[in-house]
Amino acid sequence: MRAAAEQLGVDADRALGTLAREDLVHRGADGEITVAYPFSGRPTAHRVRLPSGHEVDAMCAIDALGIAPMLGEPTEIESRDPVSGEEILVRVARDGTAEWSPESALVVSGAIRNQDDA
Repeated sequence: MRAAAEQLGVDADRALGTLAREDLVHRGADGEITVAYPFSGRPTAHRVRLPSGHEVDAMCAIDALGIAPMLGEPTEIESRDPVSGEEILVRVARDGTAEWSPESALVVSGAIRNQDDA
């Protein structure tokens, strides 16, 4: 990473500090990058396979679903139901359209509402 930053004329430590401050990258106690949204540097329940065959872990189901349109490549996602542990398979096209199995699988998303907005 440092070599790539050097080639771009970017100070790697300063760039990582900015990315961390913006909550886009997290580093472990050893200084290694553990999260670079939407990717996780550690295994998660949401494994994404790219057309090249390379596999990555996503931070959450929604992040996994967004990788195909983000990269402009189709992906295959292997996930698990957090309650039953049942395997969920999803194919996402580069435009974000998807097909999945089992058909009953769904993703739940929520937001914390500011009480001042009520």
